[in-house]
Amino acid sequence: MPLVWSNFWIQVHDLPMGLMSKMMAKQFGDFLGQILEYDTKSISKGYQSYMRIRVRIDVKNTLKRRKKIVLGNKRCIYVRFQYERLSMFCFLCGRLGHSERIFSVRIVHGKKDLVFEWDFSMKAIPK
Repeated sequence: MPLVWSNFWIQVHDLPMGLMSKMMAKQFGDFLGQILEYDTKSISKGYQSYMRIRVRIDVKNTLKRRKKIVLGNKRCIYVRFQYERLSMFCFLCGRLGHSERIFSVRIVHGKKDLVFEWDFSMKAIPK
């Protein structure tokens, strides 16, 4: 049976405290996949400086690194996403299920220097 969906807790970083709301959590969840849950405990108690949402992700798609948010006065910020318990991830194509060592582009190009679009910043630091 092919694995198509996977559930992840995702941390949303660089979001101003005033925007950490259920409505924003839903928008981020829809952007990333399908929102399942929004963690309000850590934010309301002031433990963390990021929002946590649980999202069902289609593993055939690349993981999203960031999202542009337009604030008042046409000012823009970018929020970063970090995935908790991220494993078996390809830093070349941004997909789950394999590593860059066995990615077909790597096999064709061999030891030639390749540009990695993703890095370890995608992986959330465990609590």
